[in-house]
Amino acid sequence: MPSKHPAANFIKYLIIQNPTLADAMIQRRLEEWAFLSADPTLLPIMRAEIPAPPAGFNPADRTHRPSVRYLREQQVYEMFHPNDALNQALDLLSFPDQRLVAEQLLLSRLDLKLTCKLVNAKQNWHLTEEGLSMYRHYFWNVPSMTFDEWGRFLFSRTSYYERYMSLLTAPPKLAFYHLRIDQQIDSKKMIEDVQRIAHEALLEVREKPGVPIDKVKSINLLGKVVIEAHNALATSDMALKDTLKQFEQWRMEHPQITPPSLLKLAPAGNFSGSGLEEKKTDLKN
Repeated sequence: MPSKHPAANFIKYLIIQNPTLADAMIQRRLEEWAFLSADPTLLPIMRAEIPAPPAGFNPADRTHRPSVRYLREQQVYEMFHPNDALNQALDLLSFPDQRLVAEQLLLSRLDLKLTCKLVNAKQNWHLTEEGLSMYRHYFWNVPSMTFDEWGRFLFSRTSYYERYMSLLTAPPKLAFYHLRIDQQIDSKKMIEDVQRIAHEALLEVREKPGVPIDKVKSINLLGKVVIEAHNALATSDMALKDTLKQFEQWRMEHPQITPPSLLKLAPAGNFSGSGLEEKKTDLKN
């Protein structure tokens, strides 16, 4: 069975636009647009799966309903009638730095609206949710392929293979890290994660049969990590308690007595006595 391709809708557009276009030319177009080549057995299958267009088919005619319906059913309408979102998607192809970020963002399945806002603020770009959605649809259709299919497609084709594959299952924090988006770090939560991961690894190592030397070393190392994380958490809790205790001692007292009047505090007219000489001089004059 041939591998799928993330730019399948773009390939479908090329076939519908020019049914006589040879497979070799489609492969060339994919390479020119840096979509990586397709499985040689994929293109003939895609051709066979595309239904014949309706009578009088004219993809450029917006008023010919059968043609419009056909393009929409084949999910290629915007390629024949570009809108602003498609133009933004095409622009991404001309900016390798933005395209790299967009593809990683889509692989990680992050919220497009929120991530566009964060990336734009950091990079001074103008990515939009609509533009990225269109890029995903035609050029980088992440949901259309399984994890294994992505593995087969990317293997030996990109220097970012390991990063791309990790992003497919990465939590948002890791995805934001790869996208170089600053995040607030909760030190206590980070230590808890280290302790949890080390403990889970320890449980997995424990099930390994026998008592080989590498098993003993792994248990020893992971045990130390668990203990050190525990001590770090205990230390952080004690430090917080000490801080709260110091704050408790620092609290200002509030005696329940009536404060003296201003007349008693300043019988000469002011508290410091400054300005009295000037006042006496004015009275003499």
